[in-house]
Amino acid sequence: MNHRNAFVENFFQEIEELEYTLLKFTEGEITNIDGQSDLDILLDKKALPFVASIIRACQDVVNIGEVNLESMTQYFIYFKDGTFLQIDCLFSLIRKNMVYLSNAEIQQDTKKINGIKTYSNSSLFEHLVLFNQLNDSGLPEKYVRYFHTLPKDNLE
Repeated sequence: MNHRNAFVENFFQEIEELEYTLLKFTEGEITNIDGQSDLDILLDKKALPFVASIIRACQDVVNIGEVNLESMTQYFIYFKDGTFLQIDCLFSLIRKNMVYLSNAEIQQDTKKINGIKTYSNSSLFEHLVLFNQLNDSGLPEKYVRYFHTLPKDNLE
């Protein structure tokens, strides 16, 4: 297991008690997340110091970049084995100065899948459509394939 994957597994164990929602999680298992994918996590801004302490405590990290924006903080984590992880800690779902989904809606729909707090497929679909429409882009092929694999009557 590379440093990135080990960190991701440990990270979600560490934040288990936090109120968070992992956005755009379609892999079913945290270990199945593609090595090129970033993590988008919706959480309360007050949890950020705890999240930062987890990142800084990892001994397999060689460099950490951080960008603080009004609606999120991004961490760019470089590991000793050459792997990389970007974590976007979002405080609200804003695009082009518009809140396109409320935190309350997302948190109300949060559920656990194999120990990871995420949301239903219907909320995932709504999030993806709104985000990509506001970006003037289409739905990425990864998600088109994912939704095609679901039973027609089940967006739970």
